[in-house]
Amino acid sequence: PRLGHSEIYLETSNIELARECLQEGLDTATSKESKRSFSINLALLELLKGERGEGIKILKEIAKQDDKDIQVRLMLLDIKEIQENPEEAETLISQIKETESQAGVWWRLSQARLLLLSDNWRAKEKEISDLLQNCISADSQWIAPVLLMADLYKKQGDLRRVEDIYKQALAINPMASDVINGLLLLYESQNRLADADQLLKQSGANERLLNSWQIRMALDTGDISKA
Repeated sequence: PRLGHSEIYLETSNIELARECLQEGLDTATSKESKRSFSINLALLELLKGERGEGIKILKEIAKQDDKDIQVRLMLLDIKEIQENPEEAETLISQIKETESQAGVWWRLSQARLLLLSDNWRAKEKEISDLLQNCISADSQWIAPVLLMADLYKKQGDLRRVEDIYKQALAINPMASDVINGLLLLYESQNRLADADQLLKQSGANERLLNSWQIRMALDTGDISKA
């Protein structure tokens, strides 16, 4: 119930009450799973609405308590402050790799992203590509490595390969909204509005994305009837 109450408080922007509710839940929780759940939600609250440093501190404490908790380490690796600290990020990736083993994919995805964000990414192009290709081969419907591979191609200035990998992903998973959005953005940047319009008609994107792009296309073309 306290988790539900905290969500209601968040919806009404009552951050302090949400924080108090989650803290009370954490203080009274008896099982390890419940404590972890309240701690994660409290960390997310701080990261999104409160004190980011406190949120990071909570996640680090959770990770410290369980050296095999991959989820929390992945959450930390999603945080900008961690990404900007390569030494700390590398430590987290090594811990994930140790839990997953050499054959794992989450450490590969995290390593590829960290390298792609680094200043010397160009010297690591092949390594990044190999890491991501391994992830895609392991699960062809997994969108995250596809998006990162597209980012690599964008950095290389190879827009043809960006388009190709988006299309390959959509052939396997036509409902992948992030991929659809990426391809639409590419078409828009190239003023290929007819291709964008065709993609919108054929895609399995959710209604919210479709409506957003229909309005955008109407503004781009001056044809309000498409909105």
